[in-house]
Amino acid sequence: MSARLVYNKVMVAEKTRVVSRRSEEAYRQLLLEVSLFFHPDPEVSYRFVADRLGAFYGGATAAITLHQGPQIVFKYVANAPEWTRGLCSIPTEDAYCSRTLRTNRVTCIQDVRADAEFCGFQTVGLGWTRYLGAPIRDNQGRPIGTLCIIDGRHDDPLTPLDQELIALLAMRVSVELERERLFEERIADQRRALEERSRQLERTQSALQAVTHALHAANTTEDEDALAHALAHAFAQVRGVRGVAIVHAADGSLRPRVVCGEGIHGHALRPASLQRLWRQLAAHPRTALSAALARAMGGRWGVACAYRDTDRVAGMILAAYDLDEPDDAFRAVYLEPMLDLAAQIIEGYYLRRRLQSMYEELSQMQHQLVQHEKLSAIGTLSAATAHDIRNIVSSLNLLLTLNQDNPERLLAELGRQLDRLKIMAYRLLSYARPRQLVFEAVHLPSLIQRVVDLISSSAQMAKVSVHLNLSPRLPRLQADATQLENMLVNLALNAIKAMEQHGGGILTVSASRAPRGVLLGVSDTGPGIPESLLPRLFEPFVSSSESGFGLGLFSVKRTVDLHHGTIRVVSRPNHGATFEIYLPAKQPSEGGTYAHSNLAG
Repeated sequence: MSARLVYNKVMVAEKTRVVSRRSEEAYRQLLLEVSLFFHPDPEVSYRFVADRLGAFYGGATAAITLHQGPQIVFKYVANAPEWTRGLCSIPTEDAYCSRTLRTNRVTCIQDVRADAEFCGFQTVGLGWTRYLGAPIRDNQGRPIGTLCIIDGRHDDPLTPLDQELIALLAMRVSVELERERLFEERIADQRRALEERSRQLERTQSALQAVTHALHAANTTEDEDALAHALAHAFAQVRGVRGVAIVHAADGSLRPRVVCGEGIHGHALRPASLQRLWRQLAAHPRTALSAALARAMGGRWGVACAYRDTDRVAGMILAAYDLDEPDDAFRAVYLEPMLDLAAQIIEGYYLRRRLQSMYEELSQMQHQLVQHEKLSAIGTLSAATAHDIRNIVSSLNLLLTLNQDNPERLLAELGRQLDRLKIMAYRLLSYARPRQLVFEAVHLPSLIQRVVDLISSSAQMAKVSVHLNLSPRLPRLQADATQLENMLVNLALNAIKAMEQHGGGILTVSASRAPRGVLLGVSDTGPGIPESLLPRLFEPFVSSSESGFGLGLFSVKRTVDLHHGTIRVVSRPNHGATFEIYLPAKQPSEGGTYAHSNLAG
């Protein structure tokens, strides 16, 4: 061998070693670059791998394919030739990748033209004469696709290093595709959960609307049939509910009062099925519908509950529903509480109807009782008034007979008897229906003095001394003077009568200034008012005296109310009683007619 030939072989070997070192460095650099790259979106990551692989091989077409049945689908293609634009998949038997998928290992075809299996493919004539592909595997190691490069550089040899490189890059693509699958599954799970929440929300919203309509019907509907229709229509609108029926028991038979649902009619509910259900509800207040009865109402499942009228079962409410699958939560959370509510509303209607009937009966009895009490009080009042008038007339006749020779004494006694008649007139007028009030400026000290003068004779006969306690510069009241006089006369005479039974006492009438008004007081030193009477003291026909009519204090309270004032009672046993009355100085209106119930009513 000549020296020249040896020299050439040495140089070729040296160049091969240099190229090999450079290739290994480029491989390591590409692997490092791919391994350091990460993106949250897996698609960005595997596209990056394909792009860098195509660039590494000088612009070769780099493809990520997936095997789906008889087709090879192009997941992503880098540097695709013009003639492949719009090509999404090819038959598996027409793809170089079929060998990679079949063998589940790296496939290297240096020159496709020399390959017996693929040499006749159309892609050979289009310039794809070199192929290098590695399998993309799932998490079980099964091939699901390929990472490959395809170009026309069949004269550029592919080495084992190239095969190792594409195998490693295919592993990275496998990881990213698995990550994408997990993301898609998670997103799909979240979407399904969101759809389920949305369905539940719509179901809940429809249930709340049904409850709102049912409660509105309970508050506004007076007719029983109209109430049943409103309830059935409301609950039939709940998502998932296919039919609602309300069946009423009357005269020993079961009659569907109302049936709501598409394509459902009362005749679909067979009497035999309803009778069986009725017997079940007699033992349990709630039970499931039979499959036949649920189908008759348009659903696959159903539930029924009974409603009662007093102590008997009066009817039952049926509801059928149809979901994608049996949902015990729907029945427990939505259907059963809704049926219970409907039953309670119907039972409430029955109760309200009974209470209304009882109320009307009691009102009629009360009216009759009040009329009887009024007639009794009028009779007693008439008899007492006639008795008092007869006594006064007898006294006048006796005075005229005995004092004909003593005119001065006769006039004094006549004045006393006339005061008794005047007091009787005041009290009778206070019991009557009030006339139209005439508000005017009232000088309170003068009005109080008139009242004291009027009751002085009665006070002397009862051994009661009258004291006045009036503050100076009392404001003028805007009031009806006649009504105020009647009010004070009633309070004073009640106090005198109470003290007379205990040998006399002291009556104090007071008046003082108060914020924007006057505070009046009438106090006595009598036995006080029984504590049991205090809550009802101002009601008509309530009196602590056996001979009283219970109308005086009722009249007092009415006068105070007409003057927009307030009245308060302070009483202790054996320490007397005090009535405190606040009256505003000015009235909100100048006058008017005020109608109140009274003895004449």
